[in-house]
Amino acid sequence: MATTYSFAGKMFSILLLFASIGFIIIGLIFMPSFWWELLKLIIIVIASLPKVIKNEFIIIKQIWQNRGLQKYKLFGGFIFYFRLRQRILAFLLAFISLSLTAWFFTYKQQTYEKTYWKIKFYKNEPIQTFTFKPNIPYTIKTSAYMNSILINFEEYEKMYDFAEVWCITFPDTTYINFNFYAIGIHEVFGQTLEVWENKAEGEKIYYPLCFRRRIR
Repeated sequence: MATTYSFAGKMFSILLLFASIGFIIIGLIFMPSFWWELLKLIIIVIASLPKVIKNEFIIIKQIWQNRGLQKYKLFGGFIFYFRLRQRILAFLLAFISLSLTAWFFTYKQQTYEKTYWKIKFYKNEPIQTFTFKPNIPYTIKTSAYMNSILINFEEYEKMYDFAEVWCITFPDTTYINFNFYAIGIHEVFGQTLEVWENKAEGEKIYYPLCFRRRIR
């Protein structure tokens, strides 16, 4: 519902909020018994784990010791030989699957780049520094009034008031910090800021024509 701004969407969001509170209350009521049952299950699994591992190693050892073409012919041929070694095959496939899964998540984590940010902030709360890539449009949406903007850690003020949704493109890698005007009520009710990478919507802002460096 983060991108739903209709009246019906907002009402549905409120209903989801109350439903979430109800689920949290129910969860808190049943949490002690749940954790107790989970703890007992973990104790049972841990207690039986050494025995299970020992039995598996014994079976795998016996399978390995009885390998060979002449031996398995006496016990039903290739089908029996294949079934007898299903445990080894299962362990091998499980190891390959876990290895590929771990590699995939590691690769995705290293190559992942965030392209959308939605931040809710309160009065006097600092906002993160954004790194805008060169020649890529960025769309900014906020209902908060922007007091000034830091471009490469130098403060600039707007030449005029921007629209609620505006976009901007910088020729070089640029570090951006937003300074928003806030009043006392924003200590309780926060304001929101949304930033999209590689998206050009709303009023087009030209840099540096629309900004003036603030001199103190």
